[in-house]
Amino acid sequence: MAKICIDAGHCGKQNQSPGCPEYYESETVWKLSQMQKKYLEALGHEVIMTRADQKKDLALQNRGKKSKGCDLFISDHTNAVGGGMNETVSHASIIPQTDDKTAQCDDVSLRFAKAIGPVIAQIMGIQYKVQPRQAQSDRNGDGILNDNYYGVLHGARLVGTPGVILEHGFHTHTATVRWLENDENLEKLAKAEADCINAFFGAPAEDPEPPEETSDVPYKVQVVITNLNIRKGPGVSYARKGFIEPGIYTIVEEKNGWGRLKSGKGWIYLAYAIKK
Repeated sequence: MAKICIDAGHCGKQNQSPGCPEYYESETVWKLSQMQKKYLEALGHEVIMTRADQKKDLALQNRGKKSKGCDLFISDHTNAVGGGMNETVSHASIIPQTDDKTAQCDDVSLRFAKAIGPVIAQIMGIQYKVQPRQAQSDRNGDGILNDNYYGVLHGARLVGTPGVILEHGFHTHTATVRWLENDENLEKLAKAEADCINAFFGAPAEDPEPPEETSDVPYKVQVVITNLNIRKGPGVSYARKGFIEPGIYTIVEEKNGWGRLKSGKGWIYLAYAIKK
């Protein structure tokens, strides 16, 4: 099991939606972080929070450093653009650590960002972008311009923890705000994110119950984890041919809960893919 550090990105009443004044980013991400914690602990993971008091503010870098000894740091947010509402910008932004060839945590951060992005997009019904952002200065003083712009990610890297910022859409977009104001939606989002984290660190052995087989091939599926085996045939007795990356794939044949990839690379276990 993994040890996860969750950061509710703001505290008190911060970042009010300019068009939906009852909405505060700080209150929504606090609720979401508590739900994530609940679902992750139910799956057997250890969870620590950067703050125990919703009203208490903490320095950005120190919040990232609280993840020392953890397998993953996530900072929950909703985004904004401009000074008013903008009904054309609504995507989720997944911000991994910048690429540092000396730090393995950056590689894990990017792989997780690519895994969690499509999960958030599917649940919220929006698009997503993976968008690392580099600092313009040498924050850690090593003479190399490869540091993170965001203080929480810089702090996480300083203690060797893979970190991501999850911007769950824009609170300058009315439909996104209305979606986020629904606690049932937040529960679905938190559960899906916890399941993705669980799968990411769980090294699946292809043992969950497979979905019911259908006859409507071909169809598309979305793979949301990074370590799903590709096998030569429809079962664990067949040789492994490598791993499949998160993304959208076409299934052209089903057998015993397995799906054959249109690319011809092999078969994947459909319990770890979402039918589109």
